[in-house]
Amino acid sequence: MRSFFFGAALLALTALHVAAHPADIGHLRVDISRQQVAVRLTFNLATLQRFVEMDSDQNGSISHAELSAAIPKVEDILGKQVLISINDTDTDLGPSKPFRCVWPDPDSDVPVAEYLGRYVDLFFLRDWTSVVEDIWIGFDFFHGPNDLLTIQGLYQQEEHTTEVEFSALEPEFLYDTGYTASEATALDQEHDQLAEEVFTRPALRLTFACLALLTVVSVFIRLRRMRRNS
Repeated sequence: MRSFFFGAALLALTALHVAAHPADIGHLRVDISRQQVAVRLTFNLATLQRFVEMDSDQNGSISHAELSAAIPKVEDILGKQVLISINDTDTDLGPSKPFRCVWPDPDSDVPVAEYLGRYVDLFFLRDWTSVVEDIWIGFDFFHGPNDLLTIQGLYQQEEHTTEVEFSALEPEFLYDTGYTASEATALDQEHDQLAEEVFTRPALRLTFACLALLTVVSVFIRLRRMRRNS
């Protein structure tokens, strides 16, 4: 019985060690503004290979051409398996941007022995018509070959940073921005009020007219000087 428990404990420790290995770690960065969510996902080639076969000619290495051909398929899969909801409304990651290889010589072929250390950044941008009040992200691929994968997430909103870890045990997270629709409405009302004051008050209109006239005169004088000098 002791040997059974010892073996089970050893197996558990081994699993924890494997789970903590850098090869099984991806990265997520979410940059949040009032009406936009920018997402960057970073995985090594070994992880990306689980989504799509990249070594199309089966020669034991991935060329830049093979990677470029496979990335759109990866982005399509991530678009379906990385779930996102904004303001309790289901959406997607948004249009993708050009990917980036995070190693010095991306044009050279990468042998299979180096897959674990070669990372690729994938970018997505989701515009939103109203103020982004909250963002829910859930990963639907922590199973099968990815059951030991963990993703270290970082949310950046203005000066505020929040770190979150996603895994098979915690595959989702809801982020509250603190922005509110009423706040945006108040700002719009202030802008409208300012514009109304500018164009309805005679004194302000006269001031703007004088400034415009001074600008025109200044440009005219400069042109005359340039003509004289020439």
